[in-house]
Amino acid sequence: MIYEKANKEETSINDVLILASNSNEYISFFCSVKKDIINKCVKIKFDKIPELDGKTNIKLLESFINELIEMNVQLEKSDYDTIERKFLMLINVLKTKEEDYNKLNELKNIILKYDDTNIPLFKKILEKVYNALHDLGKSLIEKHKWNNIEILNYLQEDVKVSYKEHKSDPRIASLIKFINLDEINEDFCKKFIGNINDPYDYKKQFNKNYNVFISSLVKNAKTYNHLTKLYKIFNIESIPRQSEDIIKNLVDIFGKDLERNGMEFCEIEIIIYTLYKLVSDNRDYCAKNNFSDDISESLCEKLIININDMSDNKVIETLKQTKSEKIKIKIIEKLESKVIKEEDVFNVGLTDELELLQNIIKLNDLQKDNKNFINVSYIKKTREVVNNIIKKLRNLEFCMNQIESMYNLYEKEIDKNRNLLQDRFQILSFGDIENITTLYERTVNTMNYCITKSREIDELLISSNYKIQNSKIFIIINEIKKKEFEGYNDEIFIFEETKNEFLNLKVLFNSKTENKIKLDLLESIIKDIEKSEVEKEVNILLDILDIEKTQENRVIEKLSLLKNKDSNIRYYENIILLLEDFKLNGENLRAIFRENKTNLENYSSLYDLIKINDSLNLLNLNILDLNSNDSIIALEVMDKMYEEPKLMEFIKDKQICDVHSMGEFIDDSEDNYLTYNDIDQLETCIEFQKELTKKVKKKVKKSF
Repeated sequence: MIYEKANKEETSINDVLILASNSNEYISFFCSVKKDIINKCVKIKFDKIPELDGKTNIKLLESFINELIEMNVQLEKSDYDTIERKFLMLINVLKTKEEDYNKLNELKNIILKYDDTNIPLFKKILEKVYNALHDLGKSLIEKHKWNNIEILNYLQEDVKVSYKEHKSDPRIASLIKFINLDEINEDFCKKFIGNINDPYDYKKQFNKNYNVFISSLVKNAKTYNHLTKLYKIFNIESIPRQSEDIIKNLVDIFGKDLERNGMEFCEIEIIIYTLYKLVSDNRDYCAKNNFSDDISESLCEKLIININDMSDNKVIETLKQTKSEKIKIKIIEKLESKVIKEEDVFNVGLTDELELLQNIIKLNDLQKDNKNFINVSYIKKTREVVNNIIKKLRNLEFCMNQIESMYNLYEKEIDKNRNLLQDRFQILSFGDIENITTLYERTVNTMNYCITKSREIDELLISSNYKIQNSKIFIIINEIKKKEFEGYNDEIFIFEETKNEFLNLKVLFNSKTENKIKLDLLESIIKDIEKSEVEKEVNILLDILDIEKTQENRVIEKLSLLKNKDSNIRYYENIILLLEDFKLNGENLRAIFRENKTNLENYSSLYDLIKINDSLNLLNLNILDLNSNDSIIALEVMDKMYEEPKLMEFIKDKQICDVHSMGEFIDDSEDNYLTYNDIDQLETCIEFQKELTKKVKKKVKKSF
């Protein structure tokens, strides 16, 4: 607008161009007055062009270049030099910003249109653009800014200019490692392969760095699914003849810890077969790399190494099919977590672990004379379990539950001449049943004897004369006997011992025989019976032992005193301390409690307990009346008073103000053994002690 209205005689084009605030305004005006510039042969001052930068419109630059070509005859070398500097500055700006890569690429495409002109300017600019695209592209790939197609585009386009670097620089060859195998699709594979009849030649592109290129791509694989993606990338299905580098790297990556990510074993088998076929189709490579004809064995071995959860059926199937002892060992090494447990062998139900072992034994791979299998961990651990079971069978070290299980197996026939127990013994023999026949026959004889005895005991328990199952005392004695004979698995023997000990309790109900009782056993029994249950348990004893209640012999009282023995000793001690701390004139009373406390600590019979209790009852002290709730509360209070022996000693000569003042030092002390809560409790104790002292002055010792 300025130029159109201006006096053309007084205002030049350069005058208006200088007014442009940015490169876009300058170029737009320049292009609009192109005819005037050419017709009037205006000498343009290109050094006045505002700096080209990231805001410069690349499409406007194309118009600008078009005009420059038309003005070619009018331009001098200095003009070209100035324009070149401006373009180079633009390239330097664009190559510093990742987001300007596309602008650089657009600039490259524009200049390529004029590459066949004889203007040297464009060749120099194009060279700088290529260099900038090369460097910025590498940076974008390494910073994970591009997707798979963009990375591949770069490698296939950049080589057209930077072919020497592609052959010499391993860093460029390794850029392929930045592709994401999870996002590989058909478009990528087609572009990677190129023309199916004339595939893209990466070996030519990377030359000595070709293996770097292939290994960088293959090492990107972390899962078996990635391996299938690599097969598609290399088009293995359509191109069976592959390079040595591809085969080597695929075989190597298969030996790594690839993740299955839920892939089925049958799918992995297809992957294995594909790789095996690839190697087989490239015999030259096999020979060159010392691959033997049993390459399938090698690959299968790698499969076993990498699969950690083969199903039991697949284990047996693979063991059946393979003739290679090496592979069999590799498979069995994977079974360490499936070693049988001792209890599996005689369980009525066949556990998965036992069934697996049974099927392996049928393959005759675990015979003792097969030395190659001896050191396999699964076999060693299995033999340890089996040998331990055989040792226990020989020493008759089995419990009644195991006997019952064996008997159930014995009764289940496989056919007329064979039962399930024989089947289990065959497992114990690792298939060599003849070496274990004697042990089997002896075990069956012992088992039948124990079952007969067990049935007799069951009848005894069911009978009306023996209601032992209702007695908690019987249960406790049985537990005591189990601990006493720990490791001795004869339950019949333990039951007999329990029964005899239980029946011996009959001596309690006669004063002439009660001293025959084992006091330590009685103490162990009574400590596990609640106070409220003592009378009930004694009545059950009377019923089972067929004793009249009139002949009870104060057993309920004696057992109650036995249960309370330790607490009574503590109560007597507390009463003595109370009498001493509050200076009651009760020396005689203290002497009585001291004597009875000593007697109770050294008691030797149930009669001693009754004698001590009766003598104290003669004192007629309320505090000893355990039927009184007040007495129980009083004893509990005394327990609290003397729970910490030094507490009463500490507070008996203290005032509340003495303890209260201790709180003033809590915040200043680094080692706070006392808290404010402790202070409050101590003050409460002192209040209680002072109140109790007042009571003493008003009451005689007995009423106190």
